Amino acid sequence: MDWEEHGDNPFEDDDEEVDTDHQESAGGKQLIVYLVDCCPDMFLEPEDSAHATYFDMALQAIVADLKYRVLASDKDQAGVCFFNTREKKNIQEWDGVYVLHEVGPLSVQLIQNVRAASREFEHKIGSWNASFGSSAAKNPLQHGLWTAQSLLQSLSMKKAVKRVLLFTNDDDPFGGVGSAAVASDKTKMTVQRANDMQGLGISIELFPMNRPGEEFNVGLFYRDMVKVDDEDEKSGYMVVATQRFEDLLYQVKKKTYSKRVLRQLKFNICHGVEIAVSMYAMLREAKPPKHELVRARDNLPVKTETANICNDTGAIMPSASKKFYKYGDEKVVFTQKELTEVKSLMSGRPVMKLLGFKPLACLKDYHNLRPSVFIYPDESAVSGSTRVFIALHKPMLRLGRFAVCVTPSHLYEPLLVALVAQEEVVDEAGQLTPPGMQMIYLPYCDDIRYPEKISADGDKPSARAADDQISRAMTMIQKLNLTDFSMQGIHNPGLQRHYAVLEACALQEDTVSDFKDDTLPNEKGFAKPSAVAAITAFKDEVYGPNHDAEEAEAAAKAGAGAQKRKAAAEAAATQAASYDWGQLAKAGKFKSLTVVELKFYLAAHGLSQVGKKDVLIQRILDHLKV
Repeated sequence: MDWEEHGDNPFEDDDEEVDTDHQESAGGKQLIVYLVDCCPDMFLEPEDSAHATYFDMALQAIVADLKYRVLASDKDQAGVCFFNTREKKNIQEWDGVYVLHEVGPLSVQLIQNVRAASREFEHKIGSWNASFGSSAAKNPLQHGLWTAQSLLQSLSMKKAVKRVLLFTNDDDPFGGVGSAAVASDKTKMTVQRANDMQGLGISIELFPMNRPGEEFNVGLFYRDMVKVDDEDEKSGYMVVATQRFEDLLYQVKKKTYSKRVLRQLKFNICHGVEIAVSMYAMLREAKPPKHELVRARDNLPVKTETANICNDTGAIMPSASKKFYKYGDEKVVFTQKELTEVKSLMSGRPVMKLLGFKPLACLKDYHNLRPSVFIYPDESAVSGSTRVFIALHKPMLRLGRFAVCVTPSHLYEPLLVALVAQEEVVDEAGQLTPPGMQMIYLPYCDDIRYPEKISADGDKPSARAADDQISRAMTMIQKLNLTDFSMQGIHNPGLQRHYAVLEACALQEDTVSDFKDDTLPNEKGFAKPSAVAAITAFKDEVYGPNHDAEEAEAAAKAGAGAQKRKAAAEAAATQAASYDWGQLAKAGKFKSLTVVELKFYLAAHGLSQVGKKDVLIQRILDHLKV
């Protein structure tokens, strides 16, 4: 009977995953309505933008968000609704509201409809005009919110997160609708409609845009309509007004997911003092999504089944009866019952325990075993956790210490971690770095590997750079300094290419969209006179002043050799054209040819000419597929 080897740890559950690979949003499936303002100001031309209008900018941001959701959370559903429009299309038959797409699964048709709306808007839908009048009964913004609510409530999904994303550059939608009484009535009705939606669990999120020469003033109207928690407002979670498309797209992506909690656990500081903390992933490696097997005839998913086969009899077994753990050359065998009992003993209450404190100087960069996680007190689990956490956080910052703790892992093995206090950083745009602690995974002594010392052979001295070479290198490094470099601005070109191909296939496009490869060297920067001079001086100092002539001579020799090989191949092709190789193969007359003649064919077709005559003949036959 065959035993099943279970990786490195037989105690690990079959369906367990590493905590840092958590990818689901906290709210699960999301239902989204993109609500876009179509007032005349939305068709003004933004400054310093490649987009024709603010309306086009909003639609491009929606398309980009839909593409991102297809890859990151394909179970979401979305719809698109316009307000302040000339034409109307909604169930309630309200003026100024046009439903472009009902809320439904993310699809190619939805993305194509949004793209087409940018091109065909004026002809088919049109923008708001004065014919709507100024009566309180005609309120496109209120009716647009009501329509969005109807679209979201038409789907019976109680656990789904329902969101309305509102795009506009008009900070005072009722500023010029008539008398002050009419404007006040419309404001009250719209705010009340927004409050009713939020009472039903529908969040309204604003994406404002600055008009040319004007700052979007959220306080004029939208602050009363869009409710923001104090914590979110302090952290900059509420989107700031923007004018550039890149900034708008960044704000949309920023709010794609809710705040994700990887794990919740108790933090035992000392005897009788225990608080609750939550763990958040601040960094996660981006990987292409896993492929799924489908049937060729209808593209429906297929299921894969795994069976255990007995080595002795070949019979299919219902499941592996035993598992083993390698200890040296021995196999320590466990039954499934024994594994269950061991897991029950080790899987106690997940508690992180404090061991003590050390100076920050003792924590080295190479101590990181994997990406760190961010921890924050969880007041909802244990009351008073925030006060105790702050009481620990401030002295750690003041004294320059980090906490050494032991925390359980998903493998039921204790992990050694360092908690480093992180100070809050805020600028005019909002919070850049939240206050809390970074959990850094530390190695055990068994995990540390020391590099081998490489010594010179015999009496030969070790190679060392001269002072002049070091000086030239320092000058070159200073000239090639990346002033605006940021890790947040470098995209993975492999992923970008992968998603571009997927997008072209899904949208049935003939060409793959271009993307910028930020990992390529900056040719303009390297071509600056100061950079060229620094590079040339460094090469002259290291390789000598005549290195360019030596490189040119080597290139000339290589070019001459290539020319000779090209001429020989052309001559062989001319000679080979005088033979009917197919007829010779059918007649079996290759053996009557000389080796030189056989090599005519091989050289003409770029095949290897090495080997005896029989080998050459077989190579030609294989190439002719005879």
